This record gives sequence, structure tokens and C-alpha cells, in this order.
Amino acid sequence: MTSRDVPVSQQRLFVGRGFRWDQRHTHRLMQTYRPEFRRYVEPTAIYRAARYFEERLEFAPYPLSKLAKALAWDSPLNPARPLPPVGGLPRLHGIEPHEVDVTLPLAERVGHSLVLGTTRVGKTRLAELFITQDIRRKVGGQHEVVIVFDPKGDTDLLKRMYVEAKRAGREGEFYVFHLGWPDISARYNAVGRFGRISEVATRIAGQLSGEGNSAAFREFAWRFVNIIARALVELGQRPDYLLIQRHVINIDALFIEYAQHYFARSEPKAWEVIVQLEAKLNDKNIPRNMIGREKRVVALEQYLSQVRIYDPVLDGLRSAVRYDRTYFDKIVASLLPLLEKLTTGKIAQLLAPNYSDLGDPRPIFDWMQIIRKRAVVYVGLDALSDAEVAAAVGNSMFSDLVSVAGHIYKFGIDDGLPGASAGMKVPINVHADEFNELMGDEFIPMVNKGGGAGVQVTAYTQTMSDIEARIGSRAKAGQVIGNFNNLFMLRVRETITAELLTRQLPQVEVYTTSLVSGATDSSDPSGNTAFTSNTQDRVTSTSVPLIEPAHVVGLPKGQCFALIEGGHLWKVRMPLPAPDPDEAMPKDLQELAGYMRQHYVEAGDWWDGKGIPGLQDQALPDDLLADFKQMASRQQVRQQGLIAGLVTLPFRLFGVLCGSLMLCIVIECVGMHFFWPEQGWRHAQGMLNYELSQVSEHFTRSVLVQEPGRSARQLVEWAYQGLFVKTGLLDWIRDAASQSRAGTRSQVQDFRYYLGQVYVHVESYLIASAYTVLVFLVRLLVLILILPLFVMAAFVGLVDGLVRRDVRGFGAGRESGFVYHRARASLMPLAVLPWVTYLALPVSVHPLLILLPSAALLGVAVAISAATFKNPAHVRRHAIAALLAALLLAAAGLQPAVAADAADNAAEREMLAAVTRQLELLDRLAERGAATAPQERSRYHFDYARLRADLQRMRAGVRDYLVPQRAQPRDPVPLAGDYTRSGTAPDKEAPSP
Repeated sequence: MTSRDVPVSQQRLFVGRGFRWDQRHTHRLMQTYRPEFRRYVEPTAIYRAARYFEERLEFAPYPLSKLAKALAWDSPLNPARPLPPVGGLPRLHGIEPHEVDVTLPLAERVGHSLVLGTTRVGKTRLAELFITQDIRRKVGGQHEVVIVFDPKGDTDLLKRMYVEAKRAGREGEFYVFHLGWPDISARYNAVGRFGRISEVATRIAGQLSGEGNSAAFREFAWRFVNIIARALVELGQRPDYLLIQRHVINIDALFIEYAQHYFARSEPKAWEVIVQLEAKLNDKNIPRNMIGREKRVVALEQYLSQVRIYDPVLDGLRSAVRYDRTYFDKIVASLLPLLEKLTTGKIAQLLAPNYSDLGDPRPIFDWMQIIRKRAVVYVGLDALSDAEVAAAVGNSMFSDLVSVAGHIYKFGIDDGLPGASAGMKVPINVHADEFNELMGDEFIPMVNKGGGAGVQVTAYTQTMSDIEARIGSRAKAGQVIGNFNNLFMLRVRETITAELLTRQLPQVEVYTTSLVSGATDSSDPSGNTAFTSNTQDRVTSTSVPLIEPAHVVGLPKGQCFALIEGGHLWKVRMPLPAPDPDEAMPKDLQELAGYMRQHYVEAGDWWDGKGIPGLQDQALPDDLLADFKQMASRQQVRQQGLIAGLVTLPFRLFGVLCGSLMLCIVIECVGMHFFWPEQGWRHAQGMLNYELSQVSEHFTRSVLVQEPGRSARQLVEWAYQGLFVKTGLLDWIRDAASQSRAGTRSQVQDFRYYLGQVYVHVESYLIASAYTVLVFLVRLLVLILILPLFVMAAFVGLVDGLVRRDVRGFGAGRESGFVYHRARASLMPLAVLPWVTYLALPVSVHPLLILLPSAALLGVAVAISAATFKNPAHVRRHAIAALLAALLLAAAGLQPAVAADAADNAAEREMLAAVTRQLELLDRLAERGAATAPQERSRYHFDYARLRADLQRMRAGVRDYLVPQRAQPRDPVPLAGDYTRSGTAPDKEAPSP
């Protein structure tokens, strides 16, 4: 299933297709393990032989290697078609023939969802399915917040999110935070936003080990970080990892800076005393514990010890500087390695952003602004490179998100904004892949209390042991798992993990049948019965679990058991992603970065609008667009180039015309048999007469042809001569007709007799088919004459669409990809179907009744496509091409028409002279024949008169064409009759072709 085909509902979450598991399915599953039913669950002998030969012939020489490929052909025509490579037990899903769509109500997602499955069985693909729906879902006109934590940094998942955000028109609200790709990553200060100042120390010191003796050092680290954070906030500075690292290494500078800030505000004259004390200090009178400190720090400490000043921040800094310098470095030694990892290299620019650097185009975001914008965020932590840094950043993000959730729970998302509605909340969909890598004490309150603020967590991991190993406590692991109400269990390799599902299911009764037979000897030797026998069919019931852990272990890839909605068990097949040719998927992250740099919106500017003003008016870079098209072309099964399309265009057009002709003939023959049997072939003849007269009456002039009526008659005469006379087809039909009539009069019912009977019935259909071919040619000429109408309609629609697009762009509107793709898909049917419909009609109608609405619809479709297309340069190039085509068509239609008319007039004058000469010759022959004997003249009299009449009629026709007025329509070429020497007309009841 392509991502475009994934159903998106405002009420439910689509999971896949499957069925609800109950006692019937457990009974059927138990039956599949019985010996008598093995043939239903095991592969056939043909299938096993095909797989054997496919494996053995993999590297065989040429003829045999083709056999291996034929056996591996994935087609319904292959009797030994290979099964999908999903492994597992197919019987788990094959026990139910009827599937339905399995969905989860959105109201249940607040209870959080847990997805368990071993490596490479479909967890990430299931995450893509859920994330795709969350990005595209729109409830009440508003999108939902989507946050994805990916510890390993899966590029396929990142590209999928980008494509879906772009398809939903949310690329302006799509943010990427990736530790492995700092050049394209947005920036995030993990400790820059907090509800209480102590959260800064908790987020940093919480990453340190707290086991054994390390617990005391972690508490020391927490205290010093808290002192530094409080001082920075009082100084009006936003805490970040770089500032905290700088002041942990040298806390003297922070102590001096804060003292200057405090005394300048409360006691400006204190600095005079402090400077005097500093001047008196030397190496002999500095206290032992202050050795190594700056003299100003020592002077400040002496001054503060003499006066009674109470300031909690200043007191905290005093307590820090009073420690011996060597001792202080020892107690914070465990903190510095963590800060070094978080502030080394380009990562420092991401985690400690410079807010005053206006030259950096990468945006800075925080969770409150992300939630207010209803944005889409991808967090790639690159845990494969540095798991400790990934865990530290991830836990800081979780802690920050929990803090924001607490604020939203109390005040809503618009707290502090004018016109804010109290308590307003939005769904916050958090997807945590491999969440055991990120989970700490900060994760527990998110799943325990985050639901009240709209946080909906979907966590993905392999086993329960991963959670326990990460937290270090079985009780806390159970606490985490107990907060997930929805469970999706894919294939797992740990029995304890499988029992998490099976132990929650009830026991059911299954029935087994057994055949019991026996014999008993008679105890009466004198009796007539020697023994007695009996046979019994026993049905017994056994209580078994609804499913066993072995069934969970044997699940195929892409399938799972879902325990949702309070204990309802579903067996589900998840849709695997299929390539979509219309997706412009970037081939690597560098291309994605180039596009995202142009569409990033600063998180602080979210109130200015839902996107960048004029975003729809900005075209993609040419090189990026070319790469996108190249990527899309590789995903298509068949993609024709421009040259191949031009070469095959005449053949495709010819195929459409041939198909229309065959359809027209079939419809005419069917109509002769069912609807107009009395008219017979004369129905087609009447259609030809009507079409010719209509062309002469209604098409007086054209852009392509000056006199369409005369051109239509010439076309019919040319087709008649070329198809029936010159090819000898007419003579063959005459001979066949005479022979068939002779055969029907014969008294002997031989093959010739039956052939004659068949021809008598087929003759009318052959004549009707011939007339239908001529009607088809006339209608084809009409379509060619009306072709400028379609060109002008498409051109007007293109211009109108461009204008509408520019007007929408000026108003910062958005285009709809859904409408564009539907409108573009309708262009080809609207251009082809009117031709096929008009050519195949079994009745004669005015062509404008069909072609005029079709041209109008084509113009509307072109206008919608041009108005909703996202690349204005591409559309304008098409507009220029269409304008040039229209101008060339008009020029080519006017000038050649005059030239063709002059050439036709010259040819007709030559014909008039030739006919005149023939009449003069005929008159001389008549005078010479008058002197012959009467009996000889009678033999030439009719021929002379008939020939002279024909020549005179021909000369009159030529003269009519030479006059400026339009010639009157003439009779069509007769097919069902011919002139005879006696001058009689053909029999109308039994025509002879």
C-alpha cells in the first residue's frame, strides 16, 4: 500500500486488516496441528520441487538459469509461485477467511500504546503507518502535533515524515533535530526552558550514575549546577550547556559578575571597600582554602563575612568558592565529562544555540512553541555513534516535555497570549522508537500523567528485559508497562515478553474428537454370541489459553496481535509500504537540507501565520527539482522519456483510432441485429448522407481547411476508391455474391450451399461495415476541424489557472495537492474520450453536442491543474509552449489553406480543359458514326449518350467549384448498386455490392 492510499480518519486510527480472535480461531488453530490436516498447512510437492530447483539452478548455465527465473516468477500465472519472504506460521492468519479493517478509536490513544517486536519484523513500518496518519489528520480544521524520537536516526523514517508533511502542506512546520547531521538540524536548548529553575540541574545531573558511591557525587553536581543556573537567570542569561560548563570550570568569574550585579543594585559604595581589601591582599594573608582563587574573589568573601547581607544566590556562590579549589574539582569531576560530550564539536551549536547570531539560518525551537504551531518534529539522536550523549539529550527533551505538559494541564497552550481560551489542549502524538535507549526517571511521569495534557505516547521496543535493564528495577519496569493500555505484539524472541500478552487473555474450551473401538469375549460358552464389539466417537473439551507464547514467537513479518479497547484481541496484517511514483522523495539528507533551509519558520514567529508568506510562490531550485524527478523516475515501473513519447505517439494515436473504428463497426452490427433490423445497412448509408450534408451545411470554413464540405466528399471518394475499387475488394464481393446466390439455388446441400446461406446473412453486415468506415472517416475529419476548439479551451484554462494561482499567491493561500493530482489525472480522459465517443456513436448527432461540453470540461481541468500546481516556472513554460502552439496552428491553418485552395483551383481548371477536349472528341466520333449503317449505330447509341451525359455532368461540377460560391452537396459514392448497360437502377431490396 502506498502512503497515499493509507486511510486517514478523524475518529479512528487505521492499524491494518485482520479479524477479532475468539474461541473459534483457537479451535481451528489446534486442528491444524492434527496429522489428518497436515496437507492443508504444508507446501505441496510441486512447490517444494520448484524451490529445490530454484536453489540448485541459481548458478547453472544459460538455459537452466532461465528455468530458475521462471520458477521464481512472482505472478499468478506461475503454478509454483514463491510465497512472500515473511517467514513465520501462515496458519495464524489463514484460519479466518474474512478480513475487516482493524482500527483503534482516537479516544483510546490517550491511554498510550506499546509496540513490542524483535529486530526487522515491522516495528518501524508500523510507526510509519501511525505517523503518516497523525501528520495528515485534521480535526476541526486544525492539525495535530507530531513528535518522533528516533535514537538510531533512521533516514528512511525521516524522508517519509518529510514527504507526508509536504503532502499535507505542512513543510513550513516540519523541524528536524538530528545529532548526526548538525548542518541540517534545527537548534534546541535542552535546559533553556523550564517551569522551575531546579529543572535545569535535574536534567543535567540526572544523566549521571546514582549507584553506590556515585550517588553522593551526583548530589554535589546537582547542587552546583543549580547554583550556577540560578545565578545565570538572575543575570538575565538563558542557561545552556556551554555556560554551565564554563562556570563549573571557573566559578570565580560568575561569582564576581553576580556580585557586581547585586552591589550595583543594592549597595553601590561597597565596591570602594572591596577594592581597598583587594589591594591589601598578598600570598601571606590569603586564607588556605582560598589559595588559587582570584584576589577579588578573596576580597569579596572577606567583605561579605564582615557585613550582614542575605541573598540566596550570592550565598550559594559563596559556599561554592569557599571550597578548596582542588577539592571542588574532585567533587564535580563526574559532571565535566558529560558536559564535554554535550559541547564538543558542532553539537555545541545545536544544544547551546547562539540566540544573537542572525546569520545562522537554522531555527531554534522549544516544545511550547512547537505545540502552539502544531508542528511536526523529528528527533534523531544518533545513538549508534554515542549512546550516552543520545540518552542525555533524549532524557532532557523528555523532562522538558513533561514540564511543558504540566503547564498545559494547568493553563492551556495559549497561556499569556491575548484572547487565549483557558484550558485549551491539542493532541500531542509522541512516537518513541527504541524508547528503552532513552528511558529514564523522566519518562515515567510522561506516560503516567501526560495524558491529561493531551500527550499520547506510542513507544516501540524489542523486549521487556530492555526496559528493566535500562531502568534497573523490575518494579519500575512494571510501572512503565502498566501505563500502556494498548498493546501491539509483533514477533518476539523472548518468552517472558510473549507472556505479557498471553497472560492477559482468558482460557477457552476447545473440542477434540477421538475414535474408540473394542471387543469383549462372551462369558457363556454355550451361547450363540462369541464376542461383542463397539465403536465410539468421543467429543471431549479441553481448556487451553486463547493463544500460546509459541504463536507470538511464530508470527510472520508484518503481522501482530493487538490487544486494544479494554482486552479485545485482534490478529492484524499491517500494510507494507509500496513505492509511489508521484512521491518526490529526496535521495539523501543533503537534498532534504537544501529544501528545508528555504522553508524553515522561526519557532518564535508562529503567530505571524501558519507558514512563510508567499511560500507557494517560491519555486524549488532547478537542481533539486531535477534530482527529485530523477528519484521519482527510478521508482516508476515504466517511465518513458521525451523522445520515446514522441516516437510512440503516432502509434498510440493509431491504436486509439483503430479501436474506435472496431467499436463503431461492432455497435453498428449489434444495432442492425437488435434495434434497426428493418433498415439494415441503409441505416449506415443514411448516417453517411447526414454526416456529409452536415459538414457541407455547418462547416463552411475552417482554420485548417478552406472548404470542409468538398474535402469531406473528396475524402469519401478517395477512401472508396482506395479501399474497395483499387484493392479489388469490390470485385471480390460481387463474385462472392453471385456465387453465393448460385449456391443457394442449388438443390444439393453441399458446402457451397451452406456457404451461400452464410453469405446471404452476412452480406448486409458487410455493406453496413463499409458505410461505417466511410462515416468514421467523415467524423474523423470533423474532429480534426474542431481540434482548434480544444487547443483554445486548454489555452484559456491555462491562462485562467495561472491568474488564479498568482492571486492566491498574493494572498498567501495554499494549493491542494489532492485537487491537483485529481485534476491532472482527468486531463487525458477528457482529451481522448470525446474522440472515442463521437467516432463510435451509432446515431448521427451534431458534433458540438458532444465536443463543446468536452472542450469546456478540458479547459476547467487545465485551469484547476494550473491553479494548484506548486511550480510556477514549470507552469509558465507550459503556458508559453501552448501559446506558441496556438499561434503556429493558426498560422499553419490559414496560409496552407490559401495555398491548397490555389492548387485545387489550378488542378480543376486543367480537369475542365481535359473534359472539354473529351467532349469535342466525342462529338467528332458521333459525326463519324452517323455515316455508318443503322444496325451498327444502335450498338453505340446508348454508350455515346451515357458517356456524353457523364462528361457534361463532370464539367458542370468542375465549373461549380471554380465559382466563388460554395458547391451544393452531392450524393455519396454508391456502394450497394452499379450502372448497367440497360440503364436500370439496382435492386433496393436485394442490393448487390
